[in-house]
Amino acid sequence: MAEFELFSESFPPIPDDLTLAQFILDSQHPSRPAQVHGAPWIIEDHTGVTRGRDELRERTSGLANGLGVRFNIKEDDVVLVFSPNHLDYLVVVWAVHRLGGIISGANPSFTPAELVYQIQMTKASLLVTHPDALSVALSAARTAKLPTDRIVLIGDKSLEPMQRTQPTHHTVSQYDFSHVRYVASGAAPLSEELMNRLVEIFPNASIGQSYGTTEGALISTWPVDKQYELSGSAGRIIPGVAARVEKHDGTLARFDEPGELVVKTPSSALGYFGNPEATRVTFVNGWLRTGDEVKMNKHGEIFVLDRIKEMLKVRGFQVAPAELEGCILDHPDVEDACVVGIPDEYSGELPLAFVVLRQEAAKRTKEMPGAMDEMKRSITKHVADNKAPYKKLAGGVEFVDSIPKNPSGKLLRRVLRDNARRLRSKL
Repeated sequence: MAEFELFSESFPPIPDDLTLAQFILDSQHPSRPAQVHGAPWIIEDHTGVTRGRDELRERTSGLANGLGVRFNIKEDDVVLVFSPNHLDYLVVVWAVHRLGGIISGANPSFTPAELVYQIQMTKASLLVTHPDALSVALSAARTAKLPTDRIVLIGDKSLEPMQRTQPTHHTVSQYDFSHVRYVASGAAPLSEELMNRLVEIFPNASIGQSYGTTEGALISTWPVDKQYELSGSAGRIIPGVAARVEKHDGTLARFDEPGELVVKTPSSALGYFGNPEATRVTFVNGWLRTGDEVKMNKHGEIFVLDRIKEMLKVRGFQVAPAELEGCILDHPDVEDACVVGIPDEYSGELPLAFVVLRQEAAKRTKEMPGAMDEMKRSITKHVADNKAPYKKLAGGVEFVDSIPKNPSGKLLRRVLRDNARRLRSKL
């Protein structure tokens, strides 16, 4: 196939001379319907509090003024945001952008050590956090030598934890969702069974999946003029994105042939901060290598088949196997380890660790009743105590005699990933 590119005349060009804050709050794009005065743009889930365009604009301008005057935030200064989803999260992002600053978002489930690493790596000069994350923020700031007067708090109370109710939960049937018009899913693929259930729950909604990457933002989405698709499609390439599918030998795949999805998009990142080697491998001559194995049909519709990159995707968050392996190797009973991802309907992937125990530990697990299960719990707890919750070994721990490697010592992850899937298929 040649590269697939969609530039439809029905879609007005997106201006490239505006910041996101200017585009969303100040400009009137030709394709955007006229705004209804007072209509809410954001609704907080557990309180019902709303924010409209006018209030968002006022709060953004006010915060930008305060950040400039009080903290001297200016062009290229890095502001790190360490907060759960909140009504004012985007206000912080837009305010910093108005000043020409740079936003570095940190996962709110980070441990102090993980947050310290991000503060130091990005050289953040200001930390914006929330009461729910304040204790971790203060601990990390002390270690990173960031003064407490450079910490800003958003929100005046803790957020209620959102109940994770899946569409299959028995309480869902008690509610009427006929008023819902659009349901979008991302981060992890929807199974056909789950899509069928969503169609039952949201009878009047257009339902579909979108696909994107941290590095390239949105790449494909379902056509909203269709109610739903049960094909397993991750949507169609959006206007302005060029895409091609490359086979393992570097040649272009034909339509409906598997290969790695490679894209060129105006929203692509410039690279990985402080990591020129990863940038060189992933960003090639203006093209972004997604690391996902896909098939694409002649309509520009994407079907995600597998992961090629070592990086795992857990509920949309990227998890580096090497990071978890390093943590596991700190366990006193572990000799060697390799982490791979196994498919999961809810999370997309879950980390599973193949572990080689030290000789004495291996002997104990074989001779003492219950010792093997206890060792697995110990290793799992060791990771959970030192890493963010989404990085925990939710896929389990499997003991092996050795980790397969090539002659140069590189881990053969694909071999172990295939082994993991065979193990799970027997359960």
